Amino acid sequence: MNTRQIWTMLAIFTLFFSGITLGKDLSTSIKNPVSDVSPPSITATPITGLSSDSYEDSPSTIIKMISNGIKIDDKILLENNIIPTIPNQEKSTSNKKSVFTGKIEIYDQDNLISTSTYIKGFKLDSMSLNTEEIIEEMSEGVINDCKILSEPGIYVLNSTVYSESTCFEITSNKVLLDCNHHSIIFATSSPGSAVTSSGNDLLAIKNCGIVQLNQPENLPAINIENGKNIAIMNNAIKSSSSGINIVSLTDTNFVSLIGNSIESSRDDTNTISIINSKNINMKNNGLSTSGDRSTVIYLNSVTKSSIVNNRISTSGFMSPAIYLSTSGKNELSDNKIKNTGDDSPAFVIYGQSIDNAFKSNHIVQASDAFEFDAGLESGTIMQNGNKLISNKIGGITGQTLNLLHSSPESNITLISQGVRKYSLPENGLYAVIKRDAGEIRFIEPITGTGNSGIEAVNISLNHIEIKSSIAPGLDRKAIILFKNINETFNNPVIIKNDNLCIECELLTPINQSAVAVRIPGAGTYKIGERPQQIPENIPQEIIPLKNGGHSSGSSCTTGWSCEDWTPCSLDESGQGIRTRTCSPEISYCYANLKDKPAESESCTIENNANTQENQPGFISRITGAVIGFGRDAPVLATVIFLGLVGGMYLLVAFARTRFVSKKRK
Repeated sequence: MNTRQIWTMLAIFTLFFSGITLGKDLSTSIKNPVSDVSPPSITATPITGLSSDSYEDSPSTIIKMISNGIKIDDKILLENNIIPTIPNQEKSTSNKKSVFTGKIEIYDQDNLISTSTYIKGFKLDSMSLNTEEIIEEMSEGVINDCKILSEPGIYVLNSTVYSESTCFEITSNKVLLDCNHHSIIFATSSPGSAVTSSGNDLLAIKNCGIVQLNQPENLPAINIENGKNIAIMNNAIKSSSSGINIVSLTDTNFVSLIGNSIESSRDDTNTISIINSKNINMKNNGLSTSGDRSTVIYLNSVTKSSIVNNRISTSGFMSPAIYLSTSGKNELSDNKIKNTGDDSPAFVIYGQSIDNAFKSNHIVQASDAFEFDAGLESGTIMQNGNKLISNKIGGITGQTLNLLHSSPESNITLISQGVRKYSLPENGLYAVIKRDAGEIRFIEPITGTGNSGIEAVNISLNHIEIKSSIAPGLDRKAIILFKNINETFNNPVIIKNDNLCIECELLTPINQSAVAVRIPGAGTYKIGERPQQIPENIPQEIIPLKNGGHSSGSSCTTGWSCEDWTPCSLDESGQGIRTRTCSPEISYCYANLKDKPAESESCTIENNANTQENQPGFISRITGAVIGFGRDAPVLATVIFLGLVGGMYLLVAFARTRFVSKKRK
């Protein structure tokens, strides 16, 4: 072995030392909750290898050992002062039976159907299994090298291990790997993974300190494909590789990621990538990235999963905390997010992602809090059923709710959710705003942008207000719901802006605790007593089903009364037109707009150049009068008309007789 080879091997072993100390720094304790172990603020620290100059300080005895083919372990490194003293910690040995055995808790959907059990002291309280699995009296072995795990069993790591490419390849079901707080250094010279598995069931990976070095090409640190009933717990992973997924789950079912600490420092990475999977439980993890165009949690075609109580941090450009693509029916709650880079939203909801609930998340800082983007086919994709519930939003440099690129046909529900700055699609968007005391469900798309969305809507007990002066785009038809009405009224009606709302339509009886009303647009609405100036003697036949009229839940309706037509005149386009005004016959009752008569129509203006020719004759005036009168009284008009005709006949006959008589003379 030449001198150059010796220096190269020593450099690799020096990196092993980094992995060992990293495992001590990043590994979390089973005895303490992750929130107690995680630092107050999560930062991603770039990982750099030691410079070649630092190798000169390595003792010559280590070089001799390498030359003689001696395997370097923690003890040798410690004895030669290469690493500091290792803190006392529990380590499994072949003489001591591991507690990494027992029954796994079994769930049917969300219902527990078996007794609680533990795996090495960690309760799998959210690992849902379809069938009961027993992991007791399994073989246990202590391992000191990277290898293929091809048999069921409990594998306990007894030292730091390293590999030129992949370290552990799992090819069997029922494999439980406990690194016992030792480190895995992998892919030192070619692409590979720390742990990889494909097509296996019932796996556990825990207590591992994993160091991923920067390579031109690399693979995920933990790569699971086509697997189910998997637990990844209490691992500390640090990566300086770019363009990869650090933890990758593809085609998986019933996976728990609990209590892990994962840091990435390079561009174009996904800290955790989950694709085409369901029933994922991600809880109590500390996750961060400092690279540009990097995502902490990437969910693509993921359903029925929960992302709960994780601490997430990004500091790069275009680096969102959580990105959902075509994923639905997931719960994302109680996560704490801090994004300091530009154009780095807390949540991106992309494509046909539907029925997701974002609840009680604390967004400390981000460009946008929530960014909805339907994608290139936004005209056909609907992002329906997503709910924003009581999220706490802090230092947002962009918008609380960025819906500019969402599909206009989408609907989003805000439940006890304050919104400051917002933008809506050009063609509008259907939205639902819910509070404990009531809700607003827009039935016409709302539009616009604004900086004071939180002041535009006010919902309190028996009070729903939409301020068009602040947000004109919210002046749309809607259905409002009053909740928890406990006040008693003698003759309740719907009041709008302190007056009886004639255009409001009751959808439920008004004398109950929850009252639904269709409203015409913005304003201040409440349930109140009928105004005193309105008479109460309304005929019974005009009291059917609309609006808020009587205490029985019914109201009064009426017809329309129109004024006379105005004279025909020319409009701006030179066309003849005449108008009139129509109003409800009873002003305080509801008149259906569909029945409202026309208030304008076209007409013809006669030419006045020849006044004599255009003046109607005596006969035509009389005939016209008779015809006009005949529309209103046809029988009487007929009698009068016949009388006029007979009179004219007698008059003509009399004149003719006198003319003939004079001629004879």
